[in-house]
Amino acid sequence: MNKIRFGLIGMGRWSREVHIPNLKNIPAAEIVALSDIDQENLDIAAEKAGGNPATFHDYHDLLNSDNVDAVIVSVPNYLHKQFTIESLQAGKHVLCEKPLATTVDDHKAIQRELETTDRIVQVGFELRYAKFFKEIDVVIRDNTIGDIEMIWCHIYRGPVLSEWRLDDSKTGGLLLELCSHHFDLMSWYANSKVQAVFGLQKHAQPGELYEGAQVDIAFENNVTGSVVLTLFSDFDNEVKIGVLGSKGTLEASLKSNTISFFTRDNDEVRTIRPTSDTEIPEYGFAGARLQLESFIESIGNNSIPRSNPDSVFESLVIALGAQKSMQTGCMERRDTL
Repeated sequence: MNKIRFGLIGMGRWSREVHIPNLKNIPAAEIVALSDIDQENLDIAAEKAGGNPATFHDYHDLLNSDNVDAVIVSVPNYLHKQFTIESLQAGKHVLCEKPLATTVDDHKAIQRELETTDRIVQVGFELRYAKFFKEIDVVIRDNTIGDIEMIWCHIYRGPVLSEWRLDDSKTGGLLLELCSHHFDLMSWYANSKVQAVFGLQKHAQPGELYEGAQVDIAFENNVTGSVVLTLFSDFDNEVKIGVLGSKGTLEASLKSNTISFFTRDNDEVRTIRPTSDTEIPEYGFAGARLQLESFIESIGNNSIPRSNPDSVFESLVIALGAQKSMQTGCMERRDTL
């Protein structure tokens, strides 16, 4: 297969520090074009990319280039719908950062546009591609702990310092911005659509940033889920996941890279410590390079990515339902979003 020629739109930190170095470590990828309205970001990104990529202030010029096969969209959340649809209309394959959209209507508009093309759209839920989280799914799908009954996830993070992340008009809401990955994991592991969501929040001061939040989820297959977000934490960037099954329990810690489980007919706790299949470095969160490799494979095979607009829709439903529930104080059902 020929190299996939990438154009990157949005030269913020994630593009400069994660996408560009990861792409440079993938033999099947070539960075040929970059776009950003900020010249300083564009200059820094071009230097990191090497190879003299074309640079544009207007992303339309990048989309009009015949030298670009696929684009990576890394702009503020509220622009994802516009940039993704325009990229498809320009005949490009698209990897769009999460969330794909900030409203249900915008998400469905992208799905409708995708149906009119033969292009690939992958959403930047890189945790689905990380070996750690895939190993948890293997334990679940192998029925090692039986039928899944309950899933929980605790997220420990430091404070959110970027001002734009506190602007709901740009992010679609703080839970959508901070917890989309984890809501996506919950729906992936539950393997079901969401039925209802209830959210609680704790503020440092009224109208200010959350100190934390809890989101409870009811899935249509009777699996229940709970996600707890803790900000200002000493356990920065830790993610802990637990799964209760009919035959046993799983507990996992991303920071210690351990997945432990036991079954009721075996008192011995078994522990998995996933290791990388390659010595190639991976920049950013777990799965960040692997998702790019999978995107390229999907383009070459004309196959639907694991993280596609249909499969990640439940993450949006959970986030929007939780944020609405925090405002109303009531449980929000799927059909109210």
